[in-house]
Amino acid sequence: MLAFALAEENAGTSVQTHSDPVDAEFADLGNGVLKDTKTGLQWTQADNGFDINWYDAKSLCKNKDGSWRLPAVDELEAIYNANTPSPKICFVHNSTYFPCKVSHLFNLTGAGFWSGTQSGSAKAWDVTLIYGTRHLDPVSDPSYHRALCVRRI
Repeated sequence: MLAFALAEENAGTSVQTHSDPVDAEFADLGNGVLKDTKTGLQWTQADNGFDINWYDAKSLCKNKDGSWRLPAVDELEAIYNANTPSPKICFVHNSTYFPCKVSHLFNLTGAGFWSGTQSGSAKAWDVTLIYGTRHLDPVSDPSYHRALCVRRI
């Protein structure tokens, strides 16, 4: 596995959308929250910013206010868009830059993200947003994983 480095909807909050087709799938609700206009799911705009194991990622999302959670693996895969024009760099390895293919509205510091979908008690699925692929990893392993939280209001 490559080493990853780098890189409420409130009354009166203005909702911003963008002309890029990929960005148009998301509305910026302000306060670090994006809304997927297709599914209605709300996402944290930024990930947690550091390597984290699955247990801590799950707690981090739940402790935001009780309405947040880790996304299901299918939800996480759904924010990947292979047609993202000029995607932002989220991963660097040996001076090679890799882009995450998601809306430019996201602020990501890694490329591998935990889902809330477990496989048995010792593994959970993560999604690499460079390629849109899922992987089964040990829940105790923080290496190269980030938390991106989701909710439905």
